[in-house]
Amino acid sequence: MNIFKVIAQAASVLAAFSLSMAATAAVIWQVDGAGTLTGANGVIVGGISYDVSFVDGSCGGLFNGCDSPEDFIFSTKARAAEASQSLLDQVFIGDGPGGYDDHPELTRGCGDLRQCYVWTPFARQAVDGYVLLGEARNCAAGYCDDDWTSYSYTAPGDTNTGPFGQVTYAVWTASTVPETSPVPEPSVLALLAAGLFCIGVAHRRRGRSAPRPSLTQ
Repeated sequence: MNIFKVIAQAASVLAAFSLSMAATAAVIWQVDGAGTLTGANGVIVGGISYDVSFVDGSCGGLFNGCDSPEDFIFSTKARAAEASQSLLDQVFIGDGPGGYDDHPELTRGCGDLRQCYVWTPFARQAVDGYVLLGEARNCAAGYCDDDWTSYSYTAPGDTNTGPFGQVTYAVWTASTVPETSPVPEPSVLALLAAGLFCIGVAHRRRGRSAPRPSLTQ
């Protein structure tokens, strides 16, 4: 195999690893003075970075009327469900401050010790005015078997989450976290350099040990 192809493949693998690690570590939790989780920055949904805020209120008040596709940043069931899954995978996790996966009551808008439903609306039905929602259900330890998302949860058109202690809206916006390619960590750069060096040394040794062509007939 051509040495340049080998080097390119090795560099691609290491670059992909570096980008993956950077994406995982990109989330910045937003916490108020009382220790309540109010949102997060740099949540990756489908490879794109978003900011999210958890807010009590009505769908119409929070989403510009909540009555047209332009009011929702995610406009399909699949995308809303993907966003909900990103909340469970990246925000409501044990590595975050406060251990929000085990303490749903610490998310703004949710006071229930057992579970918190986080709604991401994506459409409103013209016939009955119902809003279709992606739903991330964050459960306390031991309350339910696992956290889950729903693809097609429905609620009345202007549902206000305020009276409910276990429901809050997720308001998504384009991320304020720079989306430029992250700079690899020093350890990744060192690994890349070491790998390329070893490949070069091995190739050079093979070249020296190969029999030279005879000049005589």
